Order: sequence, then C-alpha cells, then structure tokens
Amino acid sequence: MISKILENVVAIHAYVKRHDTRLDKIEKLLQENYSGYKCEKNKVFDDEFINLFPMKDIEAITSIDDKIKTDPTFESQMRAFIKTIGGTDTNNFTKRVLHRLFTNELSAKCSWTGFKSNFRLENLMFIEIMKGSSVIELLI
Repeated sequence: MISKILENVVAIHAYVKRHDTRLDKIEKLLQENYSGYKCEKNKVFDDEFINLFPMKDIEAITSIDDKIKTDPTFESQMRAFIKTIGGTDTNNFTKRVLHRLFTNELSAKCSWTGFKSNFRLENLMFIEIMKGSSVIELLI
C-alpha cells in the first residue's frame, strides 16, 4: 500500500516538473515577444487603428502593408493586435486572424499565391507577423 502511494507521488512529481518546465518556456516566450510593446495601459489600440479592420479592398491591404514597412510604431501595434486575437491552435488562430483582418468580399479576391489573378497574400508583412505569432502556439 505504501509503496503504491510512493509510486504515485513520484509519478505526480515528474508530471509537475514537466509542466513547470513548459511554464518556464511560455514565460520566456511571452517576455521576449511583448518586451518591445510600450503602450499606455488599456490604450493599446486607438480608434483610428481599430477602424482599419476588417479591410474592405485591395488598396487597404497595400496601404497597411506599406505602413508596416515604414512605421515601426504601426508595426508594433499590428503585432500586438494580431497576438490579441488568439486561438485554440494554429489553424484556429490563422482563421480568426484572417476573419478579423478581411471582409468576406475582400477574401474572395485574394489567394495565397495569386492563383486565378487574385491578389497575392504570400509575401505581405502582416502575413509574416501572423505566421510569426502562430509559431508561439507550436512551441507551447
């Protein structure tokens, strides 16, 4: 009986150590990924930024992509915005981000590689930000 209890305690201890290691990794990732965001408390995104989404036309996509490339503050906001969307796994995260960024009408005019003369999304900066944000989910 006591040996069975001891065996269970050892198993539980190993389980707790594994979770403790995973939590340390998560804390480190969060510190690395959010250390560059210096925004006022509860005022991360202003109304002007929020009103950009969902994007309604191709011009909005190119405008936002150019702004990410030229404005470091806007890039920071975009990274933070995409990370706040979240998801249960990488696929869910990707669907939620794309749904938040594009209207249904605009998404019908876009494709990953530009297939059938659609607008090409593959090399856009906010797609790279989204892919980088979803990597966190894979590491956790």
